[in-house]
Amino acid sequence: MSLRRVLTKLSGLGRHKHRCTICQRSCDTEQGLNAHMTSMHPTSRDEDAMDWQAAELLGVTRPSDVPAPGAALPEAPPQSPRAESDPGDDFFMPASPDRSASRQPSVEEVPDEYFEERNESAGAAYGECKVPFRAWQEAQHELDIDVYTPFADEDEWLFAEWLINSGIAQSETEKLLKLRKMQQLGLSFHNNRAFLKKIDSLPEGVGWTVEAIRVKGDRVGANNAFMFEDVELWMRNPVDIVKDLLGNAAFADYLVYAPFKTYMDEMKKGRVTGEMWTADWWWELQKRLPPGATIAPIILASDKTQLTSFRGDKQAYPVYLTIGNLPKGLRRQPTAHGTVLLGYLPVSKLEIFSTSKARSTATHRLFHYCMTRILEPLKCAGKDGVDVECADGFVRKVYMVLAAYIADYPERCLIACCKGNQCPSCTCPWKESGEPRPWPYRARDTILDLLQRGSSDKAFDAHGLTDVVTPFWAELPHCDIFQSFPPDLLHQLHKGVFGDHVLQWCIDIIGKDEVDCRLMAMPSHPAFRHFGKGISMISQWNGGEYRAVEKVFLGVVAGHPDKRLGQVARALLDFIFCARMPVHSDETLQFMTDAYDRFHKYKKVFVDHGRREHFKIPKLHSLSHYVAMIRLFGAADGYNTESPERLHIDFCKEAYRASNHRDYIAQMTTWLRRREAMHRFSAYVHWTLAHPLVVDTNSSTADTDSDTDCSLASFPEQAPSPLPQYALPKRPSFPRQSAAQIVKAHGAAGFVSSVQDFVKSTISAASYELCDDDTFDVYKRVTIKRTAPPFDSVTLVKDVIRATPSTPASSRRLQDRPAFFDTALVPLNPGVTHNLGLKEMRVVRIRAIFTLPERFHYEHPLIFFELFNPFHAVRSADVGLLRTTYSVRNGQKRVGIMRLDSVVRSCFLYPHFGDRVDRTWTSDTVLDVAKTFFLNEFSDDAMYAMP
Repeated sequence: MSLRRVLTKLSGLGRHKHRCTICQRSCDTEQGLNAHMTSMHPTSRDEDAMDWQAAELLGVTRPSDVPAPGAALPEAPPQSPRAESDPGDDFFMPASPDRSASRQPSVEEVPDEYFEERNESAGAAYGECKVPFRAWQEAQHELDIDVYTPFADEDEWLFAEWLINSGIAQSETEKLLKLRKMQQLGLSFHNNRAFLKKIDSLPEGVGWTVEAIRVKGDRVGANNAFMFEDVELWMRNPVDIVKDLLGNAAFADYLVYAPFKTYMDEMKKGRVTGEMWTADWWWELQKRLPPGATIAPIILASDKTQLTSFRGDKQAYPVYLTIGNLPKGLRRQPTAHGTVLLGYLPVSKLEIFSTSKARSTATHRLFHYCMTRILEPLKCAGKDGVDVECADGFVRKVYMVLAAYIADYPERCLIACCKGNQCPSCTCPWKESGEPRPWPYRARDTILDLLQRGSSDKAFDAHGLTDVVTPFWAELPHCDIFQSFPPDLLHQLHKGVFGDHVLQWCIDIIGKDEVDCRLMAMPSHPAFRHFGKGISMISQWNGGEYRAVEKVFLGVVAGHPDKRLGQVARALLDFIFCARMPVHSDETLQFMTDAYDRFHKYKKVFVDHGRREHFKIPKLHSLSHYVAMIRLFGAADGYNTESPERLHIDFCKEAYRASNHRDYIAQMTTWLRRREAMHRFSAYVHWTLAHPLVVDTNSSTADTDSDTDCSLASFPEQAPSPLPQYALPKRPSFPRQSAAQIVKAHGAAGFVSSVQDFVKSTISAASYELCDDDTFDVYKRVTIKRTAPPFDSVTLVKDVIRATPSTPASSRRLQDRPAFFDTALVPLNPGVTHNLGLKEMRVVRIRAIFTLPERFHYEHPLIFFELFNPFHAVRSADVGLLRTTYSVRNGQKRVGIMRLDSVVRSCFLYPHFGDRVDRTWTSDTVLDVAKTFFLNEFSDDAMYAMP
């Protein structure tokens, strides 16, 4: 099975099996789907009484066998003799398939495309408990107070929630509440002090503690005594944080308590890995624990960050904690609060030490001492387990074990107690790090023994260790820190191997000016960043810019005389795009291995061109661990360092701005405590509204069971409205345009004859001539609404396609706005419209999006396009992309008209630049002047997964 076929099959994997095809809402059970259909689509249950007139308003096409009200079934329109008998004519007019017919409202069960193997004894419940928010709810009921208490009503609660989350300074809050208009609202708090007092009355989460640490230096002070420095460690109990996460009612529908293996067939072949509970680490550890044990895989992240933007040297060193029981998508979502701030490590230059080596050693030891103090409660919790009241109402014996540590490369070396030129995971020496040879992982006991012996042992230097006597992970049960570093997509791939190395090497070989010219000459596309000034002027890169360059990078290197340059670039991009997939199978992991081998096969091109002498690069070596780490912990996108870097904004930078910049860590913790209390209260309000308290008059206990989806507590899911396949603006961008105006503004040569041929073949063979007073409503863009396979068959992606003529500037200071006529993919065979491969489609360039004059009584929007030839059978030898050219007849581009709903999706074409780009080519004209084009298969995951 090919990689792309595997990716298509993986799109069926998921926890939700039952789906409503009216709104694409997924439900866990058939009962849940029936309840959804009854409440959200009551009229669609009776298919025999389907109101097709209403359905058409929702974007559902009336089947051909269903007559319109008061109308007889129309006869089939005559087919154009040109479209079938004369394929070499100048006009291409494929029959437009009724693609929207498949959106007929119905209920279906998504086929079960995977097979599971479960550990039946894992995650056992030992008793029942109240849902954590239920006790709060019952207390309010007994006191006969409103759910919004201590706030007066819903409006006051919403205002308080906005006020605490907006980041407004306390002085500005005071001014706001003192305004006369605000006083007239009758709020229960009239100034900032009263407001904060009300926030402080809310139930809080896990509390903060501070520990003073005295560091003794080697420099002698004025009194002939060694100098010392006092620092502070702010921390929270990790066991209490894990209890809080497992007991959060907002997560009840998302938490997973036991591992399982997933396969693509019933013979248990084709292992599938995505979330942590489907990977090997959890499964193997479960075997070593008592039957019925529940594992809480702890995921830590730490990274030092700058608090001041333009001046000052204020820094914070946050440590974050989350658990693998939560889905990775929820862990990455800052507003979900699935990742919690665990502590602030002290930041100090430690100038009490006389040498930089001594300061470095002291910094390493201080880090490990502080982490040891923070994680001290995990020693007993990981060894003996802890009884935890979980969000589903059951008590479990939970073993809290450090599973993974998200960190960049310097932080990993700090954690692993190794030097910066060593691999923190394996025993590979620096001199061998440039070759794709496997090396064994570092042995935990061996490293601990060497750290105790110190630098006097020869093996100490051979392993590249730093002088840390007792690392924080030494006594953590079931923790092998050297196998706890999952892939880091941002620093290792996007910024590391690609951005810092391969991109720069290719720029040196091709030439800086040439690379800039090629990027500037790339066509514009709504979904792509266009580098209108090249990339040589970019001084501050971020992950988004690296990913944007990756999408168009093959178009830059394509056509270079040394084909190995394109081959090594293609190998790296295959590895990157495959590594960031949210779901993996044995085939995708083998493809990653093959891409890794291909990269090393062709990397000598950089040596031959004088760009490198060796490849002893730690980040390049780290790629050798990706497949093993994905098998161990699940897909790499769940452990990207972008997530903790995003959390720096909420937990560090905004908190620092809210302080007076003196003793700021203490003020930051207070500010965060209040925000968390407000979030907890808001989650409780949502949960209570979704789970009203039902009192049994015949019993003293309240009913704690509810079939309501607990996800409504903090993550309200609104079913999307039924949508058509495409969306046009409510009003045409250019109403009542004559044919001559369209031809001139859109460069639509052949428009009139194409319209007449379409009308003749589709609507009326008798009356198809255009009149002088016929006008067309023209739209400058359309949004195609499509699903996002290969991994998400529910979420709708907005795919914008433009057909915009140039517009003059509104003032002398501005330039005229150029025209944008985007390219798209349409079926090669109009009779086949689903599950199309790339070679089963062809490219069109859309020149106009319009509707016919009213007198033709044809309601479907149409497109006027320029046609490309089918893709070449053989891919390009260097970058391995599909190639195409304009379809030309008698020296003229072939054009045609088809229905708008025939468009599958937009696409992006690379022009073939050759050895040197023509300096007259621009982004606005390149699609008109270039002869050969490559299809960009790296535009998004859906395109990359197409077979």
